[in-house]
Amino acid sequence: MLVTSLILGCGGRSAQPDHQAEWRDVLRLKKAADGSDATAQQKQVYADSVRAFVQKHPTHSRASEVWQQIQLEFAKDLARLAVTREKLLALEKGMSHLQVASILGNPFPGWTMTRERSGATLEAWYYRMQGGGLAAVYFRNGKVLAAEESSNAPLGRFGS
Repeated sequence: MLVTSLILGCGGRSAQPDHQAEWRDVLRLKKAADGSDATAQQKQVYADSVRAFVQKHPTHSRASEVWQQIQLEFAKDLARLAVTREKLLALEKGMSHLQVASILGNPFPGWTMTRERSGATLEAWYYRMQGGGLAAVYFRNGKVLAAEESSNAPLGRFGS
């Protein structure tokens, strides 16, 4: 009788699957992403894991709340990292990557391109502009060659 009660007791649990072990795996990634020395990649892995968990388990309320918070924080970062025309105009031909980054900040991961052409390294760094649109800074062999806004009109300071 006792064995039957235990079997029925174990079998009588909720029909809902237990996602706690999977959620704990996601939370382990959060520890790495929240550290003061966290890399952009660790933060991205955590965000991707939360998104994947929410897609797989859309009724998990805490995961949905966390995903919404991550999206809001990302939107705030986008707004904070957008550059102004004034900052773009502060750039000068011949500046280094470090000098540009000190004025505009580093571009988002994936918002750069590098090409080797005719013995020169050509690079483009792209930024969101405040108020919408895009800006690009072009480098040749690590030095600013030109910059432009999404209007495709070169900024006058760089000459021809």
